[in-house]
Order: sequence, then C-alpha cells, then structure tokens
Amino acid sequence: MCQQEIYNFDHGFDTPGQIHIDNFVIEISQEHCDNLNKLERGASHKFKHDNDKGFYVERTDPVHGSYVVTAVLSYLDSDVIPSVLYEEKMGNTNIDDLCATLSALTGRLVFLKKAIDSRPSVTRFDGMVSSSHFSRNRLSLNGLYKIKSDGLETAFLNLCYAPTARDLLSLSAYANAILNAMYEEWCSRNSGTKYPQVNEVKQVLSKISQIVKAELTASGVEESTCADIVARMRFESSPSAIYKISSFLRGVGITDSTPQDVAEKHIKWINTVRNRLTHAGGIPKSSDLGYEQMADISVHIVFIVITLAQWYFADKYLGISNGAVVRDKLALTEYFSSGIFQGKKIFEETYEEYMARMIEDWISLGGGAEA
Repeated sequence: MCQQEIYNFDHGFDTPGQIHIDNFVIEISQEHCDNLNKLERGASHKFKHDNDKGFYVERTDPVHGSYVVTAVLSYLDSDVIPSVLYEEKMGNTNIDDLCATLSALTGRLVFLKKAIDSRPSVTRFDGMVSSSHFSRNRLSLNGLYKIKSDGLETAFLNLCYAPTARDLLSLSAYANAILNAMYEEWCSRNSGTKYPQVNEVKQVLSKISQIVKAELTASGVEESTCADIVARMRFESSPSAIYKISSFLRGVGITDSTPQDVAEKHIKWINTVRNRLTHAGGIPKSSDLGYEQMADISVHIVFIVITLAQWYFADKYLGISNGAVVRDKLALTEYFSSGIFQGKKIFEETYEEYMARMIEDWISLGGGAEA
C-alpha cells in the first residue's frame, strides 16, 4: 500500500474518517481535522438565532492560512494510471486528476508534497460543494472522461487553478477562458455555431451592401473609402459571443424561463466586463455609476461566471446534485432574470451596503444586536 500526504483539502470532517473515491482511500485523522482551522479563510458573517439573544449576527475575522496536511491518500501501485485531464507528455497520473477535482469541488488548490517547492497559492473562494458533502457522498472520477471527450479538460483545469489568482485581471482571464470553452463546445453540439437560415441572411445582406455601395458612389464618396466601408459590412456566419452565451444559457436551463431581452441585458454586462478587463486591463467606465460601484460590479460579474462554471461541471459532468449545486443554479437564474445574485442587488448597491442591509433585516426580526 502506497501513501501520500494531501495538503489543503478542506474536507469538513471534525472527527477521523475515510473518503472513498474509486480505488483511492483518503484517510483523515484527528490531527488532520484540527489542521482545517489553519487553512486560509475569509471574513464571514453568521446569521444566528437562540432563545437568549434572539436574532443576531456573529462576525468571524479572516484567517491567513498556510500549507497544512489535512489527509493521507492510500492506494496500490496498480491503481495509478495516466491522467485524463493533463497532457500525456507531462507525465501526470490520476492522482493529479484527483487533486484537481478536489480543488474544483472545494474552491481551494489541493496538492501533494511535491508541489510545495512551487509555492502554491493558499487563496480560496466558495467551492462547488459544502464541506459536509464529503462525509455523506461517495465520489468518482468517471465524469472526467466525459469532460475529456467533450474537449473541456483545459477549461476544467482552469477552474481548478482559478482560486490561485491573486488579482481581478488574473481571475477574469481564468473565468473568460472557461466561459468561452463551455459555450463554444455546447454550441458546436447544438447547431449554435451558425445563425439559422444563414444563406437567406447572406443574400439579404449582400443586396444591402450593393445598395450602400451605389448610394455612396452616387454621393461622391471616394472609391477607396467606399470599398472600405462596404468591406466592413461583410457578414460573419458565426454568431456573436452574446448570441452564443444566450443560446448556451437557455439550452442548459438557466434562462429558459426568462424573457430573452431581460436575460440578454445581464449577459451584456458579462461581455462588457470581460472586454474591458481583457483588452484595456481596467474596470469598465460608466457615466451613471462611480468607479467603486463599477469595480464592485466587475468583481461580482467575474464570480458569476465562475459560479456558472462550477454549477455546469458539477451538474452536467460530475453528477453532483447536492444543496450547494441547486442553490448555485437558483442564484444564476435570479441574476439573469433580475440582476440579483445571492441576495445582492448587483447594480444598485455595493457589497458593504448589501451586508448592512442583510444585517439590519436579520436583527430587526428579533431586536437583537451584532455580536
């Protein structure tokens, strides 16, 4: 029997136990359980209620974590096979696939001792599942084969490594690459890479360009200018990113019950933030909203894309249907139908205003106080 220590796996156990994933066994001791308290964690608010205090809010300060062993992986040499996710020439195995999958599930990079020399990031964000998921469910890596056959293995690895991003630009790069891969793959399987009735559309636009050319010429516009204008009117048979994202979201059941114009208004925000961060390296500008609020919107838009990816891979490939996955779908549906995500009015309030509202609403239920 072979064994390797696993670092930074937030399994949620508070007593010793085991997790079985195919032929792998993850062993968890009491020391491993205690080490979970040493992992990086952000500040949080817990909305509580009891008979003495009534309704109150308890704030938890952030924890600046480090590398800690939180489990031991046990396996036989015969259980180790080449990786499904990584390029063959890299020499990775299904143990690396396991770590990548645990990273995606928990929202923090899970790794073995051999990775410590590369100083992996300990930053994290909310994962696909809650920490209690691992003690209640048997897991499998079989879904990775479907990810591979659909050509989404790089997108999945980007989702695994996204928590290591240390700034919005880096995180946006991960999110946008994942989003592009998801909707392009879905559209290629569902006749979404070309407009319907594309030949008819081409004929109409060809006639329009001829009319424009004739009118420009009759108006005395120089031939070179006229030619350049008409050339820019050429018809692209491939739909725009907004069109493809819209088709993808309807097809996977996120916006199928939302009026298309309403959904596309919020899809356009994804495209606006993506283009500005990618091409200009900055926050989108607005004459109506200040820089702080636009920065806040941009952060939330990027995390909406990350949440979409987490839900898509969990639901469509990994076969996970727990409460966290259901909540993610509901949150995504609400964003595209109303601009509200996880209770926050994305375009109307900053994060600080949202938290103040939530705390006030909770406390007012019972006349309590913030702890």
